Amino acid sequence: MHLQVVPREPSTAWRPRPLAGVFYPDTLWRVMASNAWFALLDASTQGKLIGNSMLANLPAGEEVLSAGAHVALVGVVRGVLKITGGDASQRHTIEVVEPGQWLAPLQPGPAQGRAWCIEAMKPCTVLLLSASALRGLLASCPDVPEALAQLNWQLATRLMDRFETVSLPAYEERVRRVLALLASRFGEHLDDGWTQLTAKFNQSEIAALARVSRARTNEVLKDFSRSGLVRTRDGRLELAPCLSPRLRA
Repeated sequence: MHLQVVPREPSTAWRPRPLAGVFYPDTLWRVMASNAWFALLDASTQGKLIGNSMLANLPAGEEVLSAGAHVALVGVVRGVLKITGGDASQRHTIEVVEPGQWLAPLQPGPAQGRAWCIEAMKPCTVLLLSASALRGLLASCPDVPEALAQLNWQLATRLMDRFETVSLPAYEERVRRVLALLASRFGEHLDDGWTQLTAKFNQSEIAALARVSRARTNEVLKDFSRSGLVRTRDGRLELAPCLSPRLRA
C-alpha cells in the first residue's frame, strides 16, 4: 500500500498541513464535526482522536487496507471511499463512505465466506488511526469503548445485510425462492399437483422477504401468472409443481 502520508506535527497542538493547496485545518474539523457519531464524543476525546491519526491522500482505486495493515479506524475528510465485496470474478459496491463518516474496518464472518475491501472511489483524504493508538484511547478516554462498539455494530449490521443482498441471484430467482420457501412451510398439496398457500401473503410481504422492490415483485408475479406458474384462488396464491418441488407427489 503506497500512501502519501502527511506526518503529525511534534507539538501537542497538532495541525495538519495543507494538502495540494486546498485542504486546511478548519476544513478538517468542520467536516468531521458534522458526523453525529463524532459529535457525541467528549471534546477532549475528539482532539485526541484527530491528533493521533495520520493524514493520508489516496488516489482513486487505492485500497485503504492491505493484508496485515494495522488500521483500526478510518475517517473520510474529502472524497469518497467504497466498500466492495464478492469473489475475484465479480465484486459489488456494498457501502459508500462519504466525508465526515468514520469506519471501523471489520473482517467478514464465516457465514459470508467472501472478502471485502475498502478503496478510494475518487481521490480521497482520510484520517487513519492505528490499532496501537486506539488502544491508548480506549485506556484513557472513558467514552471511546461504548462509542466504538456502537460504530462497529452499525457497520456490521449494514454490511451483513447488504452482503447478503448482493450475494443473492437476480430478482426473479429471489422471488422464486421465496415462493418455494412459503410453499414448503404453508403449502397444501392439491389434487392437480399444484400447491396452495394456506396463509395469505401480499406483494409487499413477498417483496420484503425476497429483498426486491414491490414493483419488481409485481412484475415477476405477473410473468409467472402469464407463464402458468402462479394462479390465485380465494385470495391465496397457488403454485405450479415446478415452484414447489418439495411437495410434488
